[in-house]
Amino acid sequence: MSLIYDSNHMKSKFVHEKTAIIVFGLPAAGKTLFAHSLAGMNDSFIHYSTDVFRRKLKIRKEDMYFTDTLNIYTDLIKRSIIDIENDMIPIIDATFYHKDLRNLLTYYEHDSIFTLGVLLKIPPKITLERIKKRRGFGDIYQGVADIETYYRLEAEFSDFIPSNKSEFDCIIGLNESWELKSLYGKLIQNEITDFIQKTIVFLRNQ
Repeated sequence: MSLIYDSNHMKSKFVHEKTAIIVFGLPAAGKTLFAHSLAGMNDSFIHYSTDVFRRKLKIRKEDMYFTDTLNIYTDLIKRSIIDIENDMIPIIDATFYHKDLRNLLTYYEHDSIFTLGVLLKIPPKITLERIKKRRGFGDIYQGVADIETYYRLEAEFSDFIPSNKSEFDCIIGLNESWELKSLYGKLIQNEITDFIQKTIVFLRNQ
């Protein structure tokens, strides 16, 4: 995968192969913070959040069936493919806790789009502390997962092993200290990974 950009101007346009960045993991792992921070690094990045998408549709989490979740993920991925065709790089911020949801990433494979997974994984103790803190912020975190939801998703996510080529071309992992490691596939050093590193440095300094 080759990318070209003007290193003197971070808000420049990429010339690249088609790419999608998937930021995934359990609730309160820091997905939205990371995805939002990364999206701000370059005008070619566009941040998609399943939570924001759901709220725009005025669907409450407690009223959702799994088919609703599948439809939201499918619509979001299809919309992101349109952006990719317009030389954008989508950053998908979603849990992807279930295999059926991860299988939707084959839409990218059919369009020869490189999928870079960024798995955020932090200890349950820290996650539960974050969830408890969130519940005290009212509308700011309206609709975020509660502790019961976390445990349910954790159980469904527990069988995920980052080695399924049909889901991702490459997966990197981030922990609670924003430390990065390669989990699956060959991590090619290029401008996208440079921006990921810049985002990690930014978040560490917050």
